[in-house]
Amino acid sequence: MMLTVKPKNNLSSFTDSFFNDFFSFPKEDNFGLESKYDIIENENSFNIVANVPGFSKDDIKIEIVDNILSISAKLEEETNEENSVDNVKYIFKGRKESSFTKSFQLDNSIDAENISAEVKNGVLKLEIPKKAKEEPKRIEIKTA
Repeated sequence: MMLTVKPKNNLSSFTDSFFNDFFSFPKEDNFGLESKYDIIENENSFNIVANVPGFSKDDIKIEIVDNILSISAKLEEETNEENSVDNVKYIFKGRKESSFTKSFQLDNSIDAENISAEVKNGVLKLEIPKKAKEEPKRIEIKTA
């Protein structure tokens, strides 16, 4: 699943084109849950807020390769030795290994060096700052 984060002048046109042109919702993640994340734009940055219930900071990996921001997480299945009690057997075991990966295509207006992330109470927040706007450079014309 890919998405391109491209700033627009108008928030309405940004959200319209963002969701219509660049966003592909999967029917379900690798671990069987519907995708749950928001993408928010403000004057200086884009923010991604994603639900990552059950995943700790150490379970989550965020990388940028070739302008593609990837968020992945993996939970290992707990072994029986860690949670076993004598004479106990599982009747149902629904907490198995789970993982997911989300990828976002970033454009050149993003300051990839200063992306920050934090996770708290099962919510991952990324701040993706925009580069400062460059003013057009005026070229002086000389007379011959």
